[in-house]
Order: sequence, then C-alpha cells, then structure tokens
Amino acid sequence: MMETISNKALINRVSEKIPQDSRFILGIAGIPGAGKTTLAARLAQELDGKVVAMDGFHYRNEVLRSMGLTAQKGIPETFDVESFIACLARVRNGLNRSVFCPDYSRVLHEPVEDAIEIPPSCRLVIVEGNYLLLRQGLWAQARTYLDECWYIATDVETALERVARRHRGKRLTDEEVSRKIEQTDRPNCALIESTKNYADFVFVLTD
Repeated sequence: MMETISNKALINRVSEKIPQDSRFILGIAGIPGAGKTTLAARLAQELDGKVVAMDGFHYRNEVLRSMGLTAQKGIPETFDVESFIACLARVRNGLNRSVFCPDYSRVLHEPVEDAIEIPPSCRLVIVEGNYLLLRQGLWAQARTYLDECWYIATDVETALERVARRHRGKRLTDEEVSRKIEQTDRPNCALIESTKNYADFVFVLTD
C-alpha cells in the first residue's frame, strides 16, 4: 500500500529505529529523478547519519568505453556490483573500525574512491540507489544488508524531465538528451518500477 507522507514524518519514522549500540541501515530506492539523493541527504543531516550512494560504484568512464557501454551509463551492467555488495558488508559489520566508501562526482562524472568515511560510532547509514530491490544476479544480495528498504514513488514523466535537465547540464545536445532518455533512462525506470513491490515501505513525498 502506498502512503503520502512529509519529510518531517519520514525523519520521525527513521529516528525511532536508530539503535543505541548497533547500526540501522536504511535503503532508499526509486527511479532516476525521484528524489532519492535529496531525501537521503536530509535524513542524514537531521539524524547524524551517513549516506552511501550506489552511483559511487559506477565503473569509471574509461572502463565503460572499453566495455562499449558509455551510452548506456546507468544500466545495471555499468556498476561494479561486486564492490557495492562488499562495501555493504563492511558497513554492516564495521562497528569496530571506520569504513570508507566511494562517492560520485557530478563535476567529474566519475566515482571518487574513499570519499565517504563511516566511523564506528555512526548509528544510521542511508544507502540510496536505483537497484537496491533488483533480484537479478548479485544485485539480489544488496537487500540482505539493509534493515529496511523504502521506495519513493513518483510520476515517471516528471522524474524524466529532472533527469533531462541533468543531461543538459553535461552540455549534451537536445538530440543526445532525447536519445539518452528513450534508450537508457525510460527502460531503466520500467525495470526499477517493477521492483517496488519488494520494498518495506512505498510512499509519495508531499514536500
């Protein structure tokens, strides 16, 4: 069942789940442009958490070129899923030492190694990404490291317009943006939406 909810209510919902002596790992899934990154950042800021973004596990652009997948960047095959799963395992078990995770630079359009430090004292980690609920291959293991996984529901066309604005920010032509949307982003949305029934909580944000 889908619920309409505010950011404040979500903050309260998460705050009740944070333990004193262990770690709560929350996944936030959704289609590109749904607002995953914004929500994860707000929860982390309000509740003294850390964010691990799946985008940090993109293969580097030179690797994508060698794979012939540059134009499809963003599909499941363009991520280093083995490293992602290994990182989630370290986050799950890293209560005695700091864990370092990569992040994705929207300036360089490349992953940046060890950009995020999660100290042993961190009690809330938010993992955000498109494929957290995907049940294909190694992706299926991601869910096992999350205490809960939520899904942000949003209108596909609205989300794709946000994504198109991002693409234009990379100085792509209108034709290139349209091709990227139709050949990569829209099919991705269909794949990701097919996973939402596996979420613990599906919601629409009111603000």
